[in-house]
Amino acid sequence: MYDLFVSHGWEYTHEYYKVLEYLDEISNHNDFSYLNHSEPHHEAPARKYTDELEVELRDQIDQSQAILIVADMYKHYAYWLDFEMEYAQKRDKAIIGLHSWGERKTPLDIKKQADQIIGWNPDTLVKAIRSVV
Repeated sequence: MYDLFVSHGWEYTHEYYKVLEYLDEISNHNDFSYLNHSEPHHEAPARKYTDELEVELRDQIDQSQAILIVADMYKHYAYWLDFEMEYAQKRDKAIIGLHSWGERKTPLDIKKQADQIIGWNPDTLVKAIRSVV
């Protein structure tokens, strides 16, 4: 069982769901299971202060072995993704970056902090998780 955190910026996005779809696909066809510790459903920015949100993110990341950072989300959620990566590094959690969808572009901040950067492929994702955890 892999304990994972998927970057979210406090919202459900297409990319967030796509990562979960890949993880579910992997779970159905491999000797692989995971627990998702990310909880974006709070829509937290509308209802909490930044410091309270950071506490929630720390709790989610602390329960995880690795975090998955989706490069496509960086443009809109840079503050939160930077926070997630910096905290993960402090807690010695593995960081896997996913390239922008359909491209091999990845923001420099993700490149600097990720243990691995991969494309959008379920098999590649499971290999990356297994290699860093």
